[in-house]
Amino acid sequence: MSSLLITDIRLVDAHGESHGDLLVRDGVIWALGKGLLAPDVPVLPGEGRTLLPAFVDLHAHFRDPGQPEAEDIRTGSWAAAKGGYTAVSVMPNTHPTCDRPGVVAYVRKKAEAHGVVEVYPVGAITRDLAGEELADMAGLAPHVWAFSDDGRGVERADVALAAFRAAAALGRVIFSHCETRGIPDPRLSEELMAGRDLELARWTGCRVHIAHASSPGTVRLVESAKTRGVAATCEVTPHHLCLDGEYRVNPPLGDAASRKGGLAAPPPGGGGTPK
Repeated sequence: MSSLLITDIRLVDAHGESHGDLLVRDGVIWALGKGLLAPDVPVLPGEGRTLLPAFVDLHAHFRDPGQPEAEDIRTGSWAAAKGGYTAVSVMPNTHPTCDRPGVVAYVRKKAEAHGVVEVYPVGAITRDLAGEELADMAGLAPHVWAFSDDGRGVERADVALAAFRAAAALGRVIFSHCETRGIPDPRLSEELMAGRDLELARWTGCRVHIAHASSPGTVRLVESAKTRGVAATCEVTPHHLCLDGEYRVNPPLGDAASRKGGLAAPPPGGGGTPK
């Protein structure tokens, strides 16, 4: 149905919220307001329900190539569409890793052939996510919007510095998984690498996005970096806001103070979305 009048809805977007009607003509939003009239268009009563713009998922795992039994681009795309997402950013920890243009080309081609949403690959920072040697970042850059070794942190500071410099030169974002191996406290493990990567972003002028922040301290580090002019953003997952340590994920779930403190209420300007 390409034309439709939806009445009595709560409209929410980046500019705020209002209550009214929405008119779609030929698949395009034609008008927003109260008491809209369109005699030639079918009417769908909204009954006070909320209508939002489509969502973007910055951090998804479609497991394709390598593990189609868990998920693939077709099923992941349909799941995203069912949830109201029209664009999905997929991580590079596949088999083989998205550390070379050919693998990324496979993802993009399959997404175009089978996907029902926009699929944006993220390229690997290092070869095979091993943290030792940079991937072909220049070759990947035309096909990806960001670089990440998601699933593990880049432990070597010299490799991380080289990656930030390369990403800055290429105009791409470093999507940082912050986890310092050998540190048993998960909050300290995360904050140590987050602090380092935010400083590398400041030093190199690179944009950085901190993945799945699980500590209020990490959110505060991002806020502090932004006040110093760093192009930094972060994300917090629903399960880190709602669940506790009885469940097992990585990074680990925190306690009630973490859920109700800095994670649940990021300070103004502390989060955001990478441009």
